[in-house]
Amino acid sequence: MKKCYLRALLKTIFYKNLTQRIRNVRREPAYRQAGIEVFRSALKNRIALITGSSRGIGASTAKLFAQHGASVAVNYNKSEDAANRVVEEIVSKGGKAIAVKADVTDFNEVKNMYIISVSSGLSKKPGSGFIALSAAKAALNMMSSSLSHEVGQYGISVNAIAPGLTLTDATSRQPEERRRKSADANPMKRIGQPDDLAGAILLLASDYAGYITGGYILVDGGTTIL
Repeated sequence: MKKCYLRALLKTIFYKNLTQRIRNVRREPAYRQAGIEVFRSALKNRIALITGSSRGIGASTAKLFAQHGASVAVNYNKSEDAANRVVEEIVSKGGKAIAVKADVTDFNEVKNMYIISVSSGLSKKPGSGFIALSAAKAALNMMSSSLSHEVGQYGISVNAIAPGLTLTDATSRQPEERRRKSADANPMKRIGQPDDLAGAILLLASDYAGYITGGYILVDGGTTIL
């Protein structure tokens, strides 16, 4: 009994001290600001080519990468005007970006490009009407995992990001009722936004995640745990 009581008392003291330390950090704006500024330069002096970045998740990722110091190549196939708008927005905020036209389904156009792809939660949890997408994304997962073994020795990390339902041009045609049900079934009670995915991609592209490779990172607000 005495040991149990002592253990409980020590835990209480530890958590009180931890809580106080967190509160103290929150009271130090300069400390927090310094941390934010360090992360804002996470991709400084790097060049990022982001495919399909004229809209949706790609556009949000391109803008966020530029905000954190990267020079961004905004890839598009047909949406030239949209790609140029993304570039203009980045440049207007002091970033560096250019628009690059290339059809990623044409090997001759992409053979000199390094491409990072996004998977899907449907690659492991099937849904009606998504047979082709589920199969393709499942293959992508295995490719990413295999590639991580191949290139890890060269200091290159390979990871797959798996979004849940995210509000983009591709999903905007879905009935409002379906989106509402998806949000209700989500622990966070909302569907994803492109910025949610962009943040996760930014982390994996930075040195802060340098020891993460071969991963399958769910960004779905906890839907998969249900």
